[in-house]
Amino acid sequence: MSRVTIIGIGPGSDGLLTADAKEALSACDAVLGAKSVVDSLKIDKPVYYEYLPEKVKDILDNHPEIKNAALVMRGDVGFYSGAKKLRETIPDAVLIPGIASPILFAADLGISWDDAALISLHGKDENPVLKISRNIKTFILTGGNSSPKNIISKLIEYGLGDLKVTVGENLSCENERYTAGSASQLEGMDFDPLSIVFVENPYAEKATAIGIPDDEFIRGDVPMTKAEIRAISLSKLKIKNNSVIWDVGAGTGSVSVECALLAEDGCVYAIEKKPEAVDLIRQNRIKFRADNIIDIVGEAPEALADLPAPDCVFIGGSSGNLEQIINLVLEKNENATIVVNAITLETQTEASSLAKNFDEFEAVSVSVSRSRPAGDYHLMNSLNPVTIFTMRRGRK
Repeated sequence: MSRVTIIGIGPGSDGLLTADAKEALSACDAVLGAKSVVDSLKIDKPVYYEYLPEKVKDILDNHPEIKNAALVMRGDVGFYSGAKKLRETIPDAVLIPGIASPILFAADLGISWDDAALISLHGKDENPVLKISRNIKTFILTGGNSSPKNIISKLIEYGLGDLKVTVGENLSCENERYTAGSASQLEGMDFDPLSIVFVENPYAEKATAIGIPDDEFIRGDVPMTKAEIRAISLSKLKIKNNSVIWDVGAGTGSVSVECALLAEDGCVYAIEKKPEAVDLIRQNRIKFRADNIIDIVGEAPEALADLPAPDCVFIGGSSGNLEQIINLVLEKNENATIVVNAITLETQTEASSLAKNFDEFEAVSVSVSRSRPAGDYHLMNSLNPVTIFTMRRGRK
């Protein structure tokens, strides 16, 4: 098979090609890559407009005359690059790094980037608001549905319209354009979908509290998991930074919010059948800037069928469908961690009977009393006792 060199060409200007990249392009027999990337090089070599791993391999297998192939990619080969997948198919490929657009952007802005959050939304539907709210500096590569215009609109929606935003379009090219202002000032402006956005947030707070006080949530007449119970339940879920979490019977969304703040790079699906509760979930999502919460209107288990497999599942309300919900969870991911909060004796009995399906099973009975003023003194008021069940199958 041909020798393959994967080359990061930087943001687009020939002047930003490294000496190693120029040498590899000069020595190659053919150039492969996306049309816009290949054409930007204006190189006099045989060209194949392809970058998908299997199709690249097919081209090289069917063209034995190509002894030395150069596969070009925008930016750097190690920064949100297709080179990762290509190396899985062509493990012997040589990598030549390029200048990533955040590095060029930071240099043009005269700032450092070593303390910045770096996000790519190119071809991905992720939500950057939580990261922006936690970082003083955030660079975002945009694309697809996540255009600069959409990001600016989302910042305003989440109460961050005063943050300074700089949009860089066509970096290093003749039609390069930088636009800066507050999110509110830039609202409604059109930008190239493939751009880079820099957001400055001097009010960033990284701390994540467990057991947010109940009165910080927007509440109605919908039941809510209380702070102390919430804190213990969250500790049992073993949430990771990138976990996919289901909150079944989400109520006001208090558990969903705390899960989302813990799983910054993950996603929380808040499943709730009551319209008034769904409205509260949406309000609390905005208040806490937990934009990685997706509300699902419906009743479990039917509403769960099309969701991605969860890593962690919190069941605060099952409407009598606990066994069916748990069976569906196990079909999706038999190693998911499941936490059930049971207030009624019936739910406690049913959860206990399901223990036989798990290698690990724990039940913790929690009784909480809170102080309240009574004249010059304080009395203790008891909350409803809750049994917290944790269920896991053995890890493979």
